[in-house]
This record gives sequence, C-alpha cells and structure tokens, in this order.
Amino acid sequence: MLPFIKVKSFENKLNPELYLGDYNIIDQEILNKNSGLYNFKPDVLIIFSRLEEICPRLVDFYLELSSEEVEIEIKNVFDKIESLVSTFRANSNAKIILHNFELPEFPIFGIIDNQHERSQKRVFERINAGLVEIVQKHEEVYLLDYEHLVSLYGKKNWFDEKLWFMAKASISRVGLEALANEYVKYFKGMLGLTKKCIVLDLDNTLWGDIV
Repeated sequence: MLPFIKVKSFENKLNPELYLGDYNIIDQEILNKNSGLYNFKPDVLIIFSRLEEICPRLVDFYLELSSEEVEIEIKNVFDKIESLVSTFRANSNAKIILHNFELPEFPIFGIIDNQHERSQKRVFERINAGLVEIVQKHEEVYLLDYEHLVSLYGKKNWFDEKLWFMAKASISRVGLEALANEYVKYFKGMLGLTKKCIVLDLDNTLWGDIV
C-alpha cells in the first residue's frame, strides 16, 4: 500500500511521511501511549481493519452463533471501535480516517440470505450503520465507505486470494491503486487543497440580466 500512497500523493503535489504499524497490532499501537504511532506524531491516522480480524465469529463461525450471541458480537465490535477512536482522540489531535467493512461476497445462507431472518449480510450492514454513529460522536473523524469503493470495482477484481494465503495481503493491485486514490482525496480535503468551480452561462436564466 505505501508505494501506491506515495505515488498518488506525488501526483497531487503532496509529499507525505508514512508510518506503518506491524501486522495486526492496531490495538497495541493505539492503546499504548509509548507506541511508535504516537512517537511518529501523525497528522492523519488511517484505521483499516477487516471484520475477519476484529470479530472472526461473525464471519467464519456465523452458523454456530445463536441470535443472542450475534447481538453480543455486534456490540463487541462497536465497543472495540469506540474504544480505539476515543483513546486515540484523547491522546492526539490528528484526523482519523476509519474504514467501514465490505459485505460478504458469499453470505452464509447463500441466495436466500437477503430474506433469511438471520441474514449475515444484514448484520454487516448494521455494523456499518453503527460506525456512522460512532464517527458522528467525535470531531475530525471521517468514515471511508470501503464497502462502496470495493463494490465500484467488484469484489473479484479487488481481492487476491493467492496473495492473502501467501502473505496475508488480500487487496489486488487494482484495489491498492483505487484505495490510495481515495486516501489522497481525503488528504487534499483536510489540507484545503480541493478546488471547486461552478461555470454558469449568464444569459438571463438565473437572474434578470445578461453578462
């Protein structure tokens, strides 16, 4: 991911310094005030985790859960994300970009999942909706709609199963480039570098005169 962010940043006249924590230690980086993250003193923090890592039971062991256990797991996800965001905000003024989660490509109940009373897809949608509420409670926290971005390119183009099994790197080159582009959009907006222009044909349409 880092080379893609560098290149896309350079294309937009940005030259970021990047810090990457070790694999799958988001909690340790954020909860430990002496971590490399805080020593780096970032201006922007990107929190990108997969639901498979935060709550594997909702992904890989969904059928084993009762309805009550599903509710407990959903609450655990919200509590964990809220704890990470609140802790980081208490220790840093850096802006936060938080990913939501992609919906399952193959829901556990297959073609009837949408109408099943225990639909796995709807559980994922509930979690993403809850993340919106978490983001709205905190200043300078922005939700990156990762599910929408993945859907634009298609899950078959976005994920690389071979890379996942070889190196725990699930995103294809196509996905990495698209995601880097998305990050740079946020960077530019945060730095006030986004320019907008409205061009109008002033021909007595919007008001009673001609220019």
